Amino acid sequence: LVGASAVDIRGEGRFVLTDEWVAPLPGAAVSFGLDTNVRDLLAHPQARRVLEELFGPAMGMLESPTVAGFSLRQLAAMAPDRLTEEVLAVLEGQLSQVA
Repeated sequence: LVGASAVDIRGEGRFVLTDEWVAPLPGAAVSFGLDTNVRDLLAHPQARRVLEELFGPAMGMLESPTVAGFSLRQLAAMAPDRLTEEVLAVLEGQLSQVA
């Protein structure tokens, strides 16, 4: 429902969930890459270290709720001078080694 209030409904729609999200089991193998959102990378100690090596003092930016929802590939589109193709290739290699 869309509207200015509960009595001022201006639009209505419906949707059907066609799939179910299942959280990985604790201790299950996890893979990281350029399409993993920053929040998930920051939550994993080894992946976080990879980002800390690259971003250094700018890590605070990655921890903001707005940025944390993006993937590194999405951030690269917004900051191509910082996340160049070369940097992304190195990141992808390092993140693929995270266990």
